Amino acid sequence: MGEREIDSRMSTLNFTERLMLLSSCIHCNEEKQKEIVALVKDNSIDWNYFVSRAQDTLLAPVIYRFFSSRSEFENLVPSEVLMSLRNLYNTILHSNLRLAGGFDFVLKEMEKKNIKAIALKGMDVIHNLYSDFGVRQTSDIDLLFLKGNAILVRDLFLDLNFSCQYYMPSKALEITNHPSPYKFFNDVVSIDFHIGLDKVYESAKVPIEEVLDRAFAKGVVSSGCYYTLEPNDNFIYLTLHLSEHFYSFDCKLVSFLDLVELIVLERIQWEAVVERSRSWNSFQTMSEMLFLVNCFFDVEIPDEILKEVSEEKRESLKSSFVILLKESREELRTKFAFEGSTGFNPIAHLTIRDKLKYLFYRTFPDKLYLKSKYKQNVYSHLILWLIHFLSITGIAIRTFARKLVK
Repeated sequence: MGEREIDSRMSTLNFTERLMLLSSCIHCNEEKQKEIVALVKDNSIDWNYFVSRAQDTLLAPVIYRFFSSRSEFENLVPSEVLMSLRNLYNTILHSNLRLAGGFDFVLKEMEKKNIKAIALKGMDVIHNLYSDFGVRQTSDIDLLFLKGNAILVRDLFLDLNFSCQYYMPSKALEITNHPSPYKFFNDVVSIDFHIGLDKVYESAKVPIEEVLDRAFAKGVVSSGCYYTLEPNDNFIYLTLHLSEHFYSFDCKLVSFLDLVELIVLERIQWEAVVERSRSWNSFQTMSEMLFLVNCFFDVEIPDEILKEVSEEKRESLKSSFVILLKESREELRTKFAFEGSTGFNPIAHLTIRDKLKYLFYRTFPDKLYLKSKYKQNVYSHLILWLIHFLSITGIAIRTFARKLVK
């Protein structure tokens, strides 16, 4: 990273915020360690603000691991700060172990039906990148399935007494590769069900069949087995997913650490990443997220990638990152992020006839879904269809209104 970038960042962040970013690292070189020690010794750190922002950005557990694993910080960091960070770490550790148990249970049930499950994002990176279950917070489990298994998986979750938050009719699943996740949940675990990776991007197109062919098996927890994306595919996907949340201002800064770890551990091949991201029409999006990794997390990125980001765009990206760093996620969601998912965006590729059929099936659900959604005997399809129609319409109106406000 050039001297100009360092000066630019220093002029934007105060000492407390800079310390938070520098100390949110697992692999820390000697130069960075000296800078962290100097900042702590400067006595200009607002420790209450430090803990508050570390918690809100979900960086607290990895910061605790950094400070607690190095003896020189024992007398430099206030004991009450270390205790607060340790409590946050223990909370995340307990939550992740609970999710891991639910993950293992679901995988065993899928193995009985010979269903191939591919883990995405949080639960995957916790197992594959971090040697400590407590440093990377995740709130749910994201699983990707073959489209041909979508109805089988849906029925399996319902048979296991999971509730379904979003509507998943059989006919609609047969028509489109709906990339937005469907959420299943019980008292123990929440699972997001994916059958595509494009999400809401208009330009990026992930060749899902090609990506699934490269996925490979991994062992997990006690006896279950899941698949994971090939590292270069996973790296590009993580930048796409991060970008979506970054631009909606509903971004967990801990997600940047996943990219940092993949780079530092040399799990990716830059030539393959560049070639594939260009063919997926996602090179620009990836470049923007990696510019931020380079700028705020001191990770080296090839010039071929960084030069894709214009000077004007760089300033805009840094400004947005600083907003995410300084303002609470709750406030940002209220100001920027829209609620709900109508599922209408991902059907742009369908014919007019299939669009109408898809919207019809989304509006008028089948009996299985109605029972899972409303938890009652379906005595009157008409009444329940009306309830569901009003629910879908309400989400659509709120989403449209938020976009008009923006």
